[in-house]
Amino acid sequence: MAKRKQKIALKTRKTSAAARNKAAGQSHQVGPLKQNWPILPADRTSLSMAIFSQMQFIERMPPEQQNRLQLRQVERVLRFARETVPFYRESLDEIRRIPDGEMDEAFLSGLPILTRSEIQSAGLELRSTRTPPEHGPVFLQRTSGSTGKPIEVATTRLRAVMSNAHTLRTHYWHRLDVSQKSVEIRTAYKPGAEPKKPVWSVLPWAGPSKRLDINLPISELFDQFIDEDPSSVLSHPYTLMLLAERSRETGIQPKNLSTARSFAETLTPNIRQTLREIWNVPVIDSYSATEIGIIAHQCPDSENLHVQVENVRVEVLDDSGNQCEPGMSGKVVITPLQNFASPLVRYEIGDYAEVGESCSCGRTLPVLTRILGRHRNLCVLKNGERFFPEIQADLKPFGHIRQFQAHQKSLEDIDLKIVAERPFTREEKNEVEAIVQKKFHYPFRVNIIEVDDIPRAANGKFEEFKSDIPEAKMDD
Repeated sequence: MAKRKQKIALKTRKTSAAARNKAAGQSHQVGPLKQNWPILPADRTSLSMAIFSQMQFIERMPPEQQNRLQLRQVERVLRFARETVPFYRESLDEIRRIPDGEMDEAFLSGLPILTRSEIQSAGLELRSTRTPPEHGPVFLQRTSGSTGKPIEVATTRLRAVMSNAHTLRTHYWHRLDVSQKSVEIRTAYKPGAEPKKPVWSVLPWAGPSKRLDINLPISELFDQFIDEDPSSVLSHPYTLMLLAERSRETGIQPKNLSTARSFAETLTPNIRQTLREIWNVPVIDSYSATEIGIIAHQCPDSENLHVQVENVRVEVLDDSGNQCEPGMSGKVVITPLQNFASPLVRYEIGDYAEVGESCSCGRTLPVLTRILGRHRNLCVLKNGERFFPEIQADLKPFGHIRQFQAHQKSLEDIDLKIVAERPFTREEKNEVEAIVQKKFHYPFRVNIIEVDDIPRAANGKFEEFKSDIPEAKMDD
């Protein structure tokens, strides 16, 4: 009985054929029927594909209908959180006075923002005392701590089902041939955690997926990547760029690569252009978070990111807490719609994003044009101005630069670490300093530090710019 409660429920009527099979000692849930075409999948796959089929209708609904259905789901999360999560018992008490089905955006926007610090302090108080059994077993998701404040939230198997459905959506949008081989370059599997037969899609004809350790030296990682010879590669944008530049240096190109997929870091225009120039492949970006899951996928017809409204409600807020209009950027606040184990109501994830106009592709899903970075990636000036600096393209003329990282130490000083093929001349240092000062809109003292290597964080992420100014760090 316990095992049955751990499985995500899918209630169907038994057909007479299914009953006959059962009587004959044959189970209709033994797994994919591979002799059939199309293949009749097992239950977990069926769930993801059933959700995906609904998503194809949802993504072209009138925005008003999308919003209405999404708010209804948010209301379910809030009512459940007030009833079963100690942390929300008081802050969500007012929802009891709202008739069922009538919660509106004004109520939601009036709720307090949830910060990382509050999640850390709340601990078990943020977990439901009775997660719906039909959502599957509960397990923990822990962030990498790249912000300095790792958090841990509970979630259920339903998240994996939803994630599979959203992965199907992006594969379908971009017409990816999932029967081919894929390589994922990310943190290595923990001992004993590697799947017996890893694949990169729930589709029964999915090809193999090989995971490579992102923390390997780039030369070793490149050799493994070339040896695997995948059709598609998934990794952080900066790692993809280093691999592409290694291709240019060695003259060795991946033979069968048709797409590059990026996640976890900001995909800058310069990195996208570099991958196109060297590998001649399109770059497909996505926006996700360990504690949230999928947030947005790149549109198949543009570089816009479409918010996955079935999984999350996204607010982009200005400094006054108001929703940003198209063309404006602000902090990202997210309410997951399917996590009833650790509901996160209006969670400030720490990112900044730019809101876009309705997409010309015809899909009515909300648009983010860019993910700008985290609080700590903001450059802060004396006059209070804050912005996300990008100097990668400006340093391209210095062809002997292999790696760099800018670090704002104070309102007057920036350290610029550089890995180069040869030492910089005094004249070149002066040129670089002038570039930084112009790009950052202030005559910073630029301390150029030549080093042999600039290591990535333990989770494989790399930041081209970070700031020590308290205003930039905020709740990171």
